Amino acid sequence: MVDRWLSGRDGVNVRGAAVVSATIDFRRAGYLGPIPRKWIKEACVAYLERRDARRLSNVDFRAALEWATQRVHGASSCITNADDDRYIAFDYLVDYVQSKWSHDSEGHDDESQPIFFADLATIPEEIWHTLADNVTSDDPQFLSCISAASVSAHPGIELRFNHALRSGEVNADQFNNSNQLLALARMCLRLSVCITCEVLVLGLDLKVLIDTLFETLRPLLKSPRVQPGANEIDAIVILDALANDNTLNAVDSPIFEATSHIEQGDLAGLAQLLRQYDLTDTAELWERRAENRATPQPEPVSRVDHDLSGRRVLWVKSKH
Repeated sequence: MVDRWLSGRDGVNVRGAAVVSATIDFRRAGYLGPIPRKWIKEACVAYLERRDARRLSNVDFRAALEWATQRVHGASSCITNADDDRYIAFDYLVDYVQSKWSHDSEGHDDESQPIFFADLATIPEEIWHTLADNVTSDDPQFLSCISAASVSAHPGIELRFNHALRSGEVNADQFNNSNQLLALARMCLRLSVCITCEVLVLGLDLKVLIDTLFETLRPLLKSPRVQPGANEIDAIVILDALANDNTLNAVDSPIFEATSHIEQGDLAGLAQLLRQYDLTDTAELWERRAENRATPQPEPVSRVDHDLSGRRVLWVKSKH
């Protein structure tokens, strides 16, 4: 699939390759679900020479989409029609772009610009503007798009969200649901942004995310022999990341409070599950959390409430 896409970019089918590139970059910009055909058509011109972009007709676009969705030798296509004329890029292509960019940026030494900022800067403005114009607050990908846009040079959707919050047009509580919070957490992982910080900045309920993650893992917690699917693997990785900032067992931390209602057996079961995947460091932290759950904790003498309005709290993972 990579060879087909790259050969398309090199002249075999530049319009088809542009359709693939746009579909990939919508995902990189935070829209993790299938992309509407209309959005792809609007944004794919960013990957074409100006003359070709002006001359892109409906017939040309249909042909480009057909090329992009064509299976090669019975294998997967570059993008697939997921449902209702919505398309999603082949996972390996998205991973390829991310890994290639990361490899090309190994010499990145500009401390004023974290790597993921520079990564998002390679996404054309047409992608960001299409998302800002079309993603609605009831879309499950809304929060993940906000998270990505907020650390990009095109924060339009975040500014619109903040205005809607201030005006009362939307209420933060409406985003405290499993679909929105999971999409947000997945995007935070990709950006190496602290999940806890992002949830707090947006005024959301960390406890709802924790409940969602443990419910997702319920089958594995009951029987470790159950084979995990994509959602279960995501939940494991997110819970691993949530413990990685070393505040899981600090009595006055948000993550401690958000896990205070989780049963001791579930906390211990998560630790066991993490050990199965050789995530021993965070497994030990969750084991300690299980022990703390069994022991009454004193109320903190004071709690510092940080003013998070108007600023972005980031935590970039160490690269090993």
